[in-house]
Amino acid sequence: MFFFDGWCGEKESKRELKFPCFYTDQGTVNMFLRPIEGITIVVDIEEMKVTQYNDREVAPIPKSEPTEYRWSKLKPPFGPRLNSVTTLPTGPGFKIDGNTVKWANWVFNVGFDARVAPLEPLKDCPPNAVFIDGYFTSQDGAPIQTPNAICIFERHTGDVMWRHTEAEMPGDVREVRPEVSLVVRMVATVGNYDYVIDWEFKPSGSIKLGTVEKETAKTEFEARLKLDTKPMEFAMVNPNKKTKIGHPVGYRLLPGLVVGPLLTDDDYPQIRAGFTDYNIWVTPYNKSEKYSGGNYVDQSHGDDTLLQWTDGNREIENKDIVLWYTMGIHHAPCQEDFPVMPTVSGGFELRPTNFFEYNPVLKVIPPKHVQWPNCTGKHQPVSTLNIWW
Repeated sequence: MFFFDGWCGEKESKRELKFPCFYTDQGTVNMFLRPIEGITIVVDIEEMKVTQYNDREVAPIPKSEPTEYRWSKLKPPFGPRLNSVTTLPTGPGFKIDGNTVKWANWVFNVGFDARVAPLEPLKDCPPNAVFIDGYFTSQDGAPIQTPNAICIFERHTGDVMWRHTEAEMPGDVREVRPEVSLVVRMVATVGNYDYVIDWEFKPSGSIKLGTVEKETAKTEFEARLKLDTKPMEFAMVNPNKKTKIGHPVGYRLLPGLVVGPLLTDDDYPQIRAGFTDYNIWVTPYNKSEKYSGGNYVDQSHGDDTLLQWTDGNREIENKDIVLWYTMGIHHAPCQEDFPVMPTVSGGFELRPTNFFEYNPVLKVIPPKHVQWPNCTGKHQPVSTLNIWW
């Protein structure tokens, strides 16, 4: 396992990797919990030779028990059994043509790069998922296939999309539509963290990746915002296009978990990650400005990031703009994270704001009722209730 520290102020930097050591024998593959403290090796990957070797101290190696997490290696007693999700007999409600996905009133393209790792069918994704392979180029330009890099599936959460009752009308009028969304999922593994990234598309026009103040930002500096713990929403509108009633069409950002950098401004990793200085950025579209940390994050000197792009304070009013939202999680470990931490979620939502003339899911066709075993409209007697904790 190797780690690249990245540029740390050197006048001339090399392509070097730092290799810490881990004990991988005797009873577990959970190597991150069994480091060989004190030993680090630095390798020049251009010359392919060791340039530094440090052996600072002798420290005890943690025992392998109970660091195992593979199901085939675990021993009783076990926890509760989880039921699987039954595949809908009608099949997927979306169509994939190359990289184009069509579902409900959505049409969008799915992209891929080498940051994405393979997915495990039936575990990373439900039984109703459809998988897409990814391709990237090796150092010599040869194509490399990543099977099952992305999965797409309809999520039936059991939530209600909309509901309305007219109790005063004859016949007790009641209409309900179940919530169904389309999820595009991928996973990125960075060090010992696996990041599950979901783009969730809703028929209402909302996009989820997990107090409106009336103030118009006209330049990049005015659009840079640091969020706090107060609930806030931010609208992006096109003043040149309005609804029949007269509202400018737009979308609003509903932030989720708010975090900020813990490093000082002069710390070299922070210089390379200047995009974390603010939670919200807006820039005029530039096809060369694709990654907020630049094209080569580790080798960057901090001169090709979102922070530097906005130094010119370019105008954004009545421009083709890009909204950047910085999100993340600070992991403060606790005992329940051992030997593998449970999933922690964060995200945001993009919700239409006067983008449609009326409720876009008003005419959603209700799904057909399918009779499943043990699924009736009658209450069944319960003789025993077991609660696992």
